[in-house]
Amino acid sequence: LIHWYTEREAHLPAFSEKDLAKAVAGLHPGAPTQPAVQPEPPLDPFHPVRLAIGWLGLTDEARNGQLADLLTAKLTGANGLELVDRRALTAVLRELEMNLSGLVRAKDAVRVGKLLHAEWFLLGNTAPAGTSNAVVARIVDARTGVIREAGVFPYDGAAPGLAAKLADFV
Repeated sequence: LIHWYTEREAHLPAFSEKDLAKAVAGLHPGAPTQPAVQPEPPLDPFHPVRLAIGWLGLTDEARNGQLADLLTAKLTGANGLELVDRRALTAVLRELEMNLSGLVRAKDAVRVGKLLHAEWFLLGNTAPAGTSNAVVARIVDARTGVIREAGVFPYDGAAPGLAAKLADFV
């Protein structure tokens, strides 16, 4: 199946946004030719942002938990932030039959964010960076699924140093 698709993919014409808009207009006369853009709800500068720390991309749950705990300690008391308790996050994920490692996609963050009343999620993945590894972290708006910020942080196995870098990033 992969071979068949790959063979045909090379022969398919490339579509531009204009081509897609024209096709939509032909199928649905009167439909808007541009997708409706939902404005991002503004954050109240006097209202602290509720942040949930999800899976950060380390090799196992224990290491992720340790990093999340260190990060929580660094962020506790930070102006403008309210942290969602990790046990509450785990309980919601269990209810949704997900584990923390499954919480890496923006659409999952929106689902979980609604249940936790979280406004932002800190999520991450690991990626090779030369001879070592790095954590690719992103802050996802749990109301819209939009990535608000992303960053790459070298990780040499020392969780306290990575926690400090991630806290500065948040």
